[in-house]
Amino acid sequence: MRHRRSPGSHAALAAAVLVVSGAAVMAAAGPAEATAYRFWTYWHGTAAGGWAFSPVGAGARPADGTVEGWRFAVSDAAGSRTPPRANASFDSVCGGTPAVEGRKRVGLVVDFGTAADAPPGQRPPRGIDTYCAVVTPDANGYRVLQDYAAVRAEAGLVCA
Repeated sequence: MRHRRSPGSHAALAAAVLVVSGAAVMAAAGPAEATAYRFWTYWHGTAAGGWAFSPVGAGARPADGTVEGWRFAVSDAAGSRTPPRANASFDSVCGGTPAVEGRKRVGLVVDFGTAADAPPGQRPPRGIDTYCAVVTPDANGYRVLQDYAAVRAEAGLVCA
C-alpha cells in the first residue's frame, strides 16, 4: 500500500518509526542460523525503476528528478540487503509536484518492512510511503529524509 505523505503528518510518522526501529538492532537468531541485524538501508533509484544500494550512505547528494529509498529490513552477517518493495519511479512519486526555481525535487520511498522484519513482538507501523521532497540544490539524502519526517541518528546510523 502506498501513501503520499502530507507535511502535517510528520510527527505521527516519527512516533510510528520509533515503535519499530532502533539503532542497528541486533536480534539473536536460532542456534544454527547466523546473527541477523535489523536496520534502515539506503538506496538510489535506477533509470530502469529498480534500486541500487548506496555504498556511501545518506551523505550522497541526489540530483533533481531522482528517487531515494529507505527500507527497514533484516540483513544477515554476510551483508545481504533487501531493497524497497516499490518501484523507483520519479513520475509516480513527484509527477504532480511542479518544479520550483532554485530547488530540486527528489522522490522518496520509505518502506517500513514486513512482519518478518520487525523485532520480536512488534509489527511495522506502516507499509510503504512515498513523498516528493522539494529541497535546496545542495541537500543530501539525509536532508531529503528529514524533509519527510523527524530523524534520529546515532554514530552515523539512521535509527528512527
